[in-house]
Amino acid sequence: MKALGSVRSVGSVRSVASLRSVGAAWLGLLAFGAAIHAAALDEPLPVDPAVRLGRLDNGLTYYIRENHKPENRAQFRLVVNAGSVLEDDDQRGLAHFLEHMAFNGTRHFPKQALVDFLERIGMRFGADLNAYTSFDETVYFLEIPLDQEEIIDKAFQVLADWAHEVTLDPAEIEAERGVVLEEWRSGLDASWRVLNQQVPVLFRGSRYAERLPIGQTNIIATAPREALVRFYRRWYRPDLMAVILVGDFDAGTMERRVKETFGPIPRPEDAPERPLFPVPDHKETLFSIVTDPELPGASIAIAYKHPHEEEKTRGDYRRTLVESLYLAMLNARLDEKTRLPDPPYLFAAMDKMALVRTKDLFVQQAAVKEGAWAEGLKAMLLEARRVQRDGFTASELERARANLLRSYERAYAERDKRESGSYAAEYTRHFLTGEPIPGIEEELRMAREFLPGIALEEVNRAASRWITPTNRVILYSGPAKPGLPVPGEQDILAVLEEAARAEVEPYRDELADRPLLDPIPEPRPVVRTNAIPELGLIQWELANGVRVWAKPTDFKNDEVLMTAFSPGGLSLVEDEDYVAGQTAAMLVGQSGLGDYDLTQLRKKLAGRIASVSASIGETSEGLSGSASPRDLETLFQLIHLTFTRPRADERVFSAVQTMLREQARNRLNDPAEVFADELERVLYGGHPRHRPLDEAWIRQMNLARSLAIFRDRFANAGDFHFVFVGRFDPAELRSLAERYLATLPAIDRPEGPVFRGDDPVRGRVTLRVFKGMENRSEVRLLFTGDTRWEDAWRLPLQMAVDVLRIRLRETLREEEGGVYGAGVSGQLQRWPKGAYACRVAFACDPGRVDELVALVLEEIRRLQEDGPRPEDLAKVKEIALRSFERGRKENPFWLGNLEFRARHGLDPRDILSYPDRVKALDGARIAEAARRYFANHNLVIARLEPGPLEPKAKAESKKAD
Repeated sequence: MKALGSVRSVGSVRSVASLRSVGAAWLGLLAFGAAIHAAALDEPLPVDPAVRLGRLDNGLTYYIRENHKPENRAQFRLVVNAGSVLEDDDQRGLAHFLEHMAFNGTRHFPKQALVDFLERIGMRFGADLNAYTSFDETVYFLEIPLDQEEIIDKAFQVLADWAHEVTLDPAEIEAERGVVLEEWRSGLDASWRVLNQQVPVLFRGSRYAERLPIGQTNIIATAPREALVRFYRRWYRPDLMAVILVGDFDAGTMERRVKETFGPIPRPEDAPERPLFPVPDHKETLFSIVTDPELPGASIAIAYKHPHEEEKTRGDYRRTLVESLYLAMLNARLDEKTRLPDPPYLFAAMDKMALVRTKDLFVQQAAVKEGAWAEGLKAMLLEARRVQRDGFTASELERARANLLRSYERAYAERDKRESGSYAAEYTRHFLTGEPIPGIEEELRMAREFLPGIALEEVNRAASRWITPTNRVILYSGPAKPGLPVPGEQDILAVLEEAARAEVEPYRDELADRPLLDPIPEPRPVVRTNAIPELGLIQWELANGVRVWAKPTDFKNDEVLMTAFSPGGLSLVEDEDYVAGQTAAMLVGQSGLGDYDLTQLRKKLAGRIASVSASIGETSEGLSGSASPRDLETLFQLIHLTFTRPRADERVFSAVQTMLREQARNRLNDPAEVFADELERVLYGGHPRHRPLDEAWIRQMNLARSLAIFRDRFANAGDFHFVFVGRFDPAELRSLAERYLATLPAIDRPEGPVFRGDDPVRGRVTLRVFKGMENRSEVRLLFTGDTRWEDAWRLPLQMAVDVLRIRLRETLREEEGGVYGAGVSGQLQRWPKGAYACRVAFACDPGRVDELVALVLEEIRRLQEDGPRPEDLAKVKEIALRSFERGRKENPFWLGNLEFRARHGLDPRDILSYPDRVKALDGARIAEAARRYFANHNLVIARLEPGPLEPKAKAESKKAD
């Protein structure tokens, strides 16, 4: 989190003043007190003493922090204060290309040896080993286990190699060009085209306008090795680098290792100064009005550029608190309007952020309805004007203060449970931008000191310096559509002037002063108890049939997670009511609970951390939720209200229909949406449960039927199973379950999921969809079929998926340079009938689809016939074991695993045997899983290719004989 810090309390000055005499002496002391207060606000923010922050003689900065979450793990980062903005004209795209090359050969890790090493120790490429390049920086990071000294040694060597010994082998450069170009290709869409037109306007006159990190394809394809070497030697140097280590280690030992490893790296004597690039000011308003035939919706934003504000002092910290309160209250008001029967916009928000190192941005943005950009823009601006004229209400400020302070208190409560990666990211920002790092102890102290004294008038004035007549940029983007007017510059300015003159009604802050739940039910006792000591699991059966599994943990100090499920779901809803069933949970969730609509409910819960959401899936209905331990009773009251007093608001129904109509109106402009629709049509033959979102679908929405379906699915708590995991007292949880769960309605209604005839297509089918402006294809291979569900096959299937993911990365990406990445997934379904579904997905050059599909099928054939290579089997096993090792100390791991075993009637003790099952798994079993679940007798090969701009895309499907 962005922390700022604290020093001594202002209250101590006031207590001294209160002891003085009145009259002239009192006035003098007031002036003296004001001087002390001003000095305190100017006082620099401290650095958290828990972090070792140092600088080597060669200029390299280091941050080291001992942190025990996750256990036996460490985050290693190399942060380079150099990105694409520093590229020469012949290097555009090479800062990012160089980042790729750091994974393709260093002095101690040639070719793919780095990725191979990390996978052999159980880390995952992408999740535990990755990097990014932006305008101003390049950051490399890896996570490692700490149980072997050799692993730690190699991790230091990896960072040192990245810092100054990337080899830039000519053969590897040539091989990687295709991968970088495919990364570029994977981002080609309407949003990318809009961005390319907006960036030159937003950054007009600045070097940033011409230095998007992905660069220019002609340079990526042809740049000589010398250009990469030049960037590497010029900017990858110790005085522009930071090494960040956070983990479950001894900080002193790590500091010594940093000095030994990175101290000898030479600092070039003739190194150029690292420049900061300004974004020039401008008096006139700049416009970027962009339309694109593939955009699915319209948006408008007003951006105000300002000099970057540093955050170095207590006064800076206090300013950010004022700004946070202002933005929280204003955005809450903007959000309220989205639930009006005919909302003026689909979404609106305002924010203040850093644009680049030298400029900050205040932005007002709205997603608007087709042809109603002026209405949406005006409605957003009128809310800001309402605040400017009337200010916020005292009750709004009270709630915003409570929410903000509670967020600090929660962060403080979790201070010894904070993830190492979060600290590493914070220290990265400190090195690059100077973001303060005083630690949460200081931050909470500052919040408690300043928040009570921030007056409403001060918050009301917060935006007065953000909205200026200069340095303003207006950005509009929308569909290019015959007959749809495009706003002109003068049209937009006229709306701004109209909003500035318009009369607005004062805001009414409405909140009923009633209990959340009334009456509070009388408890009913638990009827059966069981304990599984080896899991720390307690099981209760309640008087109404509700079953509860409770696992208290100390993995987090301020977190309780909950999930609940019941069999049935939408499978018990008739086809003609399917749309009403699909939208039931959304409509009820947007309507609030009990006596409170959603807006009032959020106000009622200010200062509390508790939330519950309901869902109705295909084969079950359920709840998910979370709470702070001190708000546990609120969580249970929300659960009780979900069952007993759901709401269905006509205004919300109208608002949701408006939102969905806008989504449907231009959805088929997007080639990805067309592709998904056609694939669903071919897979399920137009089955009524697999229809796309369109006007006919929206007309089938029915609020009364949605509420009836919701009530029916939650009418019988007796077949619900609840799982709680987190920091709670079992006795308290039991008491709450007896009061709020045991008193839920229950009926004698045995039921389960019903099959509705929506089997996937049988046989081998090819689908070609022609839609899209860019030279880009999306490819999907879908393997489906019936099978007898067996828990014993889940692990072999997952291992087959993991092995195939490695093989496709090596073949399609590293060897062929044909893709940026290939996704592989597989799942087994038990209800409403046993089935499997596996998928391979990638994007590529349309001219290489057949070639790459053939390679995918060949890799699957090899896995089926030969099994995994020994080295791949060892990797996926180690990755699985390391994932279990980390997961078993995390609440979501236990919530998910316990819920799965409760749902399937399995012994939860099986969770502990997972490592043994992984170790016992052999290649033959994985090969059999590949034969079973990647069988090509039911295979759909679908491809999206460039095609016409007409709303209806051309599609061809063919079923093999």
